[in-house]
Amino acid sequence: MLRHGWFYRADGAKLDEVMAVFMPAGKSYTGFDQIEVYCHGGSEAVKLLLNVFIDRKSTRLNSSHIPLSRMPSSA
Repeated sequence: MLRHGWFYRADGAKLDEVMAVFMPAGKSYTGFDQIEVYCHGGSEAVKLLLNVFIDRKSTRLNSSHIPLSRMPSSA
């Protein structure tokens, strides 16, 4: 199911307007529970969202697509 909403940092600040899709285990490409998040295409917005996921200890990222260290901000 596709959902539309806002992505927030842990401190409650809005980061970006996003769409997200949840794919339950058995119905995803990986066979695991999976979430895809669609955000605005600017590199800064993508870095901010990825850093929120990277900072969460419970998030498993696919290391073939995303470096597992914080992404430096251009600001």
